Amino acid sequence: IDDNADATAITIDSSERVALGRADASYARLSVTNGYAYINEDGSNTKQIYIRSDFGGDPTIQVATSHALKFATGNQERMRIDSSGRLLIGNTTSQAVYENASAVNSTLQINNSEGSVMIARNVGSGRLFLTRNQSIVADSPLGEISFNGGDGTNLLQAAKITASVDSTPGSNDMPGRLQFYTTPDGTSSPIERMRITSAGNVGIGTSSP
Repeated sequence: IDDNADATAITIDSSERVALGRADASYARLSVTNGYAYINEDGSNTKQIYIRSDFGGDPTIQVATSHALKFATGNQERMRIDSSGRLLIGNTTSQAVYENASAVNSTLQINNSEGSVMIARNVGSGRLFLTRNQSIVADSPLGEISFNGGDGTNLLQAAKITASVDSTPGSNDMPGRLQFYTTPDGTSSPIERMRITSAGNVGIGTSSP
């Protein structure tokens, strides 16, 4: 079927495959066959994505080659699933975290220029990484776990745990401390109650144990 132009507009072949913009329905820019909808960038299968009506019993959107599956808004990429199955939000490549000198590429990574939240899985365990992507010095905050409750209007902080750089960092040198906070009755601002320094000292009611 053509549209009075020099090129084929629609093809239906003997296998009942429907193609748009190509005479050969095998790798058309858009083709439908046997419950599959194929979309190709260049009439080949090098960057093919297809929608399957049944893949292990469930409808599926699948990239046929080793490329990532990207999601964009406002003409900018916001999220991708890379060829290794990692979900990356705010970043186009996976970021490794080093734990006991071993690189860990997390399955879920949420990144921006300031910090990252990463969730990794390993045999028998799950791990959560909070990272700071900017340059750091002594006392730079690295991450925080916050516990909040609703007062009927706003979410207020009841407690938090923070991690910071405890002294000057360097190559293969990252001294850290933990600080624990709770919010007194009648207020909405947490106060430090305990800290553990990089030397292993524990202070309760003091910031200099």
